Amino acid sequence: EMWGYSIAAASQGIVHRLVEEFQVEPGALSTEAQLAEFAAGRFYIFHYTYQFEYMLDGTPCQPWNIGEWSLDKRHFNQVSPAYPLPQPPPGANAAGVWLLNAWNEAMGSIPSWPSKQPAGGEGGQVVQTLYGRRRLDWFSRHANGFEQEARKNPLIKRMRGKRYSCAAGAGGADAQRVSAELQPTGDMSLAGEPRA
Repeated sequence: EMWGYSIAAASQGIVHRLVEEFQVEPGALSTEAQLAEFAAGRFYIFHYTYQFEYMLDGTPCQPWNIGEWSLDKRHFNQVSPAYPLPQPPPGANAAGVWLLNAWNEAMGSIPSWPSKQPAGGEGGQVVQTLYGRRRLDWFSRHANGFEQEARKNPLIKRMRGKRYSCAAGAGGADAQRVSAELQPTGDMSLAGEPRA
């Protein structure tokens, strides 16, 4: 819609006045200089386009890479994020922290929000929606997606092509052995059957 408006306005000769503080469009790779006036509240609109992708040590990821901590609206096309989302790693820029807190504030103000983390002390399993989340559709759209992951992520590099097994059930003679292997393509093979 924004491109359609821009083209239509230009074709009709409509002149606009540029308001530099109208919006900011930050991402994980925004520099401190680019964000210098962000914390001061200079901008009217936070144009959320770019994802915030970080490794857990706070290193921002290069474009088209998914971080170990990943805040990207595209993760939630078909699933609601689980409230509250975990804070970014130390070193994440102010815009990423602000956006994460805005999401948590919005979700927390809706009593019927569909997906929530278990309350403290309930012992429920934490819903992982940011840490370690990998989008298989991303791998399928980028021919070298898994190759980049294997090259940049030491854990993926070590796990690739190795088979792991564990016992499921009560243990002892009744235990069922389950094996998993991270195949060279990035697919996971469980008990010999590929699973996406």
